Amino acid sequence: MFDEFSDIYKTKDGYVRLHTNFPQYVLFPLNLKQEHTAHCCISSHKQGLLDILQCEPTKAAVAAALAEWSAEEFESVAFQRHLCAAALRSFEVMDSTPHGIYQTNINPVSITKIGDAPKRVLSDDGQAGDIRYALEGIRVLDLTRVLAGPICGRTLAGKLYSYPTTRSSALNHYCAVL
Repeated sequence: MFDEFSDIYKTKDGYVRLHTNFPQYVLFPLNLKQEHTAHCCISSHKQGLLDILQCEPTKAAVAAALAEWSAEEFESVAFQRHLCAAALRSFEVMDSTPHGIYQTNINPVSITKIGDAPKRVLSDDGQAGDIRYALEGIRVLDLTRVLAGPICGRTLAGKLYSYPTTRSSALNHYCAVL
């Protein structure tokens, strides 16, 4: 279930998406221009965003405060504090940013050979190499923690018939070893 403030809000020049579901403490430098500086710790992403907006903790107050901000300016301030907020951009605008330019020049998926193994021949005739068991012997380490990652991991685990999960306090998320 999403936090009540996790939503898309109108700004003076566009829209911004807030994600306030992370309850973790957030550590960010007090002075972003100095390499060695004191750090501030806030109790959650939600509180951090409210601190930036300087408004009451109501959805209406958040919407009113964001209406005074530029979407990219707010995104930049939130990013400097290690918070989760994103200005919404058209495909054309996104493609012209350094990040968008970089993404257009990479493959979204790549395969790197890390060793030799015998070729697996698959068929659907119920014999050896049955396609229903194409993932047999495949092991996956899932270190994701937010929505799509764990859901994809569980889906894959359903196909692999194994999904032991461990809690990693050091990484502060759930890990699944398949």
